[in-house]
Amino acid sequence: MAGTITELDIELGMPFIESALRDSTTAGILRDELERLGMRAMPERARVVNIYSEENQAGFAVGILPFVSDDLSQHAGLSVSQGGFAVAVRVLMEDRTSIRAFSTLFVVDEQVVSTEYGAAELLNQGAEALVGSAPDVGTQASLAEVSIRQVLSISDFAHASLLHDESSMNIYDSEEMATLRGHGRLAAEIASFARLQARASHGGGSCSCSTSCHGCSSTSTSAI
Repeated sequence: MAGTITELDIELGMPFIESALRDSTTAGILRDELERLGMRAMPERARVVNIYSEENQAGFAVGILPFVSDDLSQHAGLSVSQGGFAVAVRVLMEDRTSIRAFSTLFVVDEQVVSTEYGAAELLNQGAEALVGSAPDVGTQASLAEVSIRQVLSISDFAHASLLHDESSMNIYDSEEMATLRGHGRLAAEIASFARLQARASHGGGSCSCSTSCHGCSSTSTSAI
């Protein structure tokens, strides 16, 4: 990963997520929504990274909790940052390994705001162009400035580490794994879209570097 991002030990993943779910109303609302949509959390696959914001000269941790439906038609990642900012990304599948659509999930006034987009639409237009049609998610919390390079680095890390863990190895055969590895570009575009949507709604502001900074570090676990 980028020099400003450090992967923490896998054993720290779920304790961080559990603490965040206790302390962050937003994260709890998103977890409940993902479960309502028919997915279950996979705490044994949770990951946590530490990010250093070069602009704000402050570091903070971000946890990623994967979700999946039993029929593998839906996958999601709930990203929650130190301080409580949370966002989720959901992907919809066809034939186990083809991503047909995705949606971002934010919380505004304790209500989930989510819009679905086609995967082909995102690849054809690119995240920056497509985000212009996205709803304002009203992120009023201060956001630590995370660069697009850092977002892409975290997306690559999440995609690769979850794709090659024991859970994926037990579910997919070698041909399916090869197909899933090819989703790296799409996973990166989805992560970029979520980051741009949050930043645009916030007006591009940054935090005051206090311990309550909320990192805008939206990530996608893609179809894994």
